[in-house]
Amino acid sequence: MPQLPKLLIVDDNPSILLVVKAALRGYFRFETAPDGLRGWEMVQSFEPDIVLSDYSMPGMNGEEFCRKLKTDPARHHLPFVMLTALVDVDDIVRGLQAGADDYMCKPFSPAELRVRLQTQLRRRDHDLQADPLTLLPSGDLIRSELARRLEVGAPFAATYADLDHFKAFADYYGFLRASDVIRHTAALLQKTALETVGRSAFVGHIAGDDFLLTCTIEEADPLCRAIVEAFDAGIAAFYDPEDARAGFILANSRDTGQKKRYPLLSLSLCVVRSDREKLTTPYDIAASALWLKERGKRQPGSVIVTNAVPATDEPS
Repeated sequence: MPQLPKLLIVDDNPSILLVVKAALRGYFRFETAPDGLRGWEMVQSFEPDIVLSDYSMPGMNGEEFCRKLKTDPARHHLPFVMLTALVDVDDIVRGLQAGADDYMCKPFSPAELRVRLQTQLRRRDHDLQADPLTLLPSGDLIRSELARRLEVGAPFAATYADLDHFKAFADYYGFLRASDVIRHTAALLQKTALETVGRSAFVGHIAGDDFLLTCTIEEADPLCRAIVEAFDAGIAAFYDPEDARAGFILANSRDTGQKKRYPLLSLSLCVVRSDREKLTTPYDIAASALWLKERGKRQPGSVIVTNAVPATDEPS
């Protein structure tokens, strides 16, 4: 059974501490501190998952405590919720400017407090597993999405998207422009998925120039076609005008060190359909996508490739 998340409650009012503990018992493990100075010590020894702090306290107040926490490189990601009796907007603004992720005014609803804290934890977990460049889900979030689709059992398509000639582009133009292309591609995938499929589509960033999308079987083809059309229409804007007009760049090959022509960036979309292959784990999907990628890379320009053999339980 998973352990409850750890909450540090920082407040100099014993009555408030009793109310908060009663409201959150069974949902959190908690420690308490009477002020920001002691709270900072407890952060280092207790290592909480989230902090709930009063604003007005002796010694180090909530605003100062929050600012100290959020400027610490090892703990800036720690969710911080301000609990305050102050109703002046300027006081609330100062707390948020110090880095507070949320605030609640006293008196408060115990149920609302619990939900707000749980929401901050979910947001933290998502942010820690999101790619820092694109803010798209990454790592275990992608694995969980594939596992969820497999568990549900309904036919689905997992599309692996990979930029062609990206390494040559990055070597030629530098990492800043390469990062711009990655962000552009991430935004394009999100926007096109939302417009073509809706919010049921999943868009994740595996790493580098690799992405993953999931949707239903019926949605996969129109989604992929829309992505290719939008990508090809806009990618020339990331090249110098003379290179865009030529349709290629002359860059050193990583294999030979010699100058080589590299066409404008294109996109390989590798569609793994669950109704055409026996897939039982996310690793099966990854292996199928890798095989499709090798096929796609042999074709010029942006392409859509899919596993074309229907799934069967018969031995081959």
